[in-house]
Amino acid sequence: TLKEALDFALLIKKNIVAASTYNAYKGKAKALQLYVAKNYPGITHIHQLTKNIMVQFLNDVLQRTSPRNRNNYRLELSSLFQTLEDNEIIVSNFLKKIPTLKAIPERNKTYTKETQEAIFEFLETEDPILLLYIKFISYNFSQLITNNMKLD
Repeated sequence: TLKEALDFALLIKKNIVAASTYNAYKGKAKALQLYVAKNYPGITHIHQLTKNIMVQFLNDVLQRTSPRNRNNYRLELSSLFQTLEDNEIIVSNFLKKIPTLKAIPERNKTYTKETQEAIFEFLETEDPILLLYIKFISYNFSQLITNNMKLD
């Protein structure tokens, strides 16, 4: 079945990859199973999955999140499917043939001095604990940066 095949691939990967990578694989495999169960209830076995279904799944991920996340799903599921191909459970890993999307990274935006002051003034009255937390983190960040500059 689809579940048994993915569980087998995860079992193999568990001994090969780091725990965090394994957990990422496990999450992606579960998401795929849920998607298939919801959208294709007639598909129960791994050999019934097609490239078209996987493209639709990845498009669903893209609609909900970002191109980068969609590419990560593709990469991690492709790794699991490669394990299945290597163990002759599936004929070929068609996920390798699905292209990656260009993902333009978003630069972290900084607040202007005026915006920062407005946020601080708002938090002074509405949530002084959060303001204290923000100042505490900011101070430690600035100390970290200052200390790293001294080391250079």
